Amino acid sequence: MSLAMLYWGGYGRADDALLAWRKVVSLDPDVPWQLPLVALMWFDLGDQAAADRWLTAMRVPDQRHVVTYVIDIAIKLGRGEIGAASRDAENLLALDPDNQTALWTLGLADLDAGRPDKAVERIEAAVPVLFEDTGPVIDASNYSQAVDLAFFLQQQGDATRANRLLDLSMAVVSTIPRMGINGHGSEDFRILSLQGDIEGALAALRRAVDAGWRHAWRVTLTKSPVLEPLRDDPRFQTIVVELEADMAAQLERIHDMLASGELEPFPY
Repeated sequence: MSLAMLYWGGYGRADDALLAWRKVVSLDPDVPWQLPLVALMWFDLGDQAAADRWLTAMRVPDQRHVVTYVIDIAIKLGRGEIGAASRDAENLLALDPDNQTALWTLGLADLDAGRPDKAVERIEAAVPVLFEDTGPVIDASNYSQAVDLAFFLQQQGDATRANRLLDLSMAVVSTIPRMGINGHGSEDFRILSLQGDIEGALAALRRAVDAGWRHAWRVTLTKSPVLEPLRDDPRFQTIVVELEADMAAQLERIHDMLASGELEPFPY
């Protein structure tokens, strides 16, 4: 399972990841908990029907794992379905009270309602170490929540606290590899975008894409309000076009593998 995740999360290779995941399913047909990640990979590839098919298979009543909720929410956010995503986020938060995806999604709904203060209050209740009187405590377990909190504080007009969180978060992110199962993925260019460093954010995004970053790229680049300052830049738009072309090429390769029998069809 970890090998499959490494192929996609570490190298951005969907074909190799699917071959590895198919072996996992052959050994454990009872749907290992990490398989919902395949649904998000299909979404990133641009195959909406496959993403829906996998999500449906993973939605086992009364047995939904945290990861299933996270992937379901990410795809709904990628489709702009904030209301449906928020309902899932409420359920996810009940299972995992400091879950970053749930806190972020509910915060976006608060922002749509003109209440960024509610988003801040929810994060404070879930991750109180970010509000310590002596200063926020940020480490590898909560840097994503800290970056999200900085965004909502900016929406409140609290630039001082937001900048402090961003500086501390960048100090942590700089010690973590971008790629791999526990990599930070997109956090450096999210931080730089919030800091108003457009050149730095675009340079970090380019490095990420060139390194093979693909996991959750679609929802991150097309929907996250954190990256709104970048979207009108031709360099950002070029990167999105390149990613779409790469996804199309990878999807064609997967279809060829299925047609030739190199990749055995999944039972979902």
